[in-house]
Amino acid sequence: MDSFKLQKSFIQENIKLSRNLLGLAQERLALESGVDRTLVSKIERGLANPTLLVMTKLADRLNLSVCELLCDPLNHPNAKTKSVKKFK
Repeated sequence: MDSFKLQKSFIQENIKLSRNLLGLAQERLALESGVDRTLVSKIERGLANPTLLVMTKLADRLNLSVCELLCDPLNHPNAKTKSVKKFK
């Protein structure tokens, strides 16, 4: 997997993991972060690339830093509380 695809998969997995751990639906995350619901869905499915502004808004609502959205999900602050995909 090339580095861009790998990084994109980290972002989508970290958003989904954190959202689920907070018990947030995509719609609620979108509403509370000021991002369109369909964009959240597309990011989580790997169909859209979030801008820095969108990542900042989502990270703020998920109580994460943008750096944590970019990290390997296995190193994610919440990785020990929920199973995460292993990326190769």
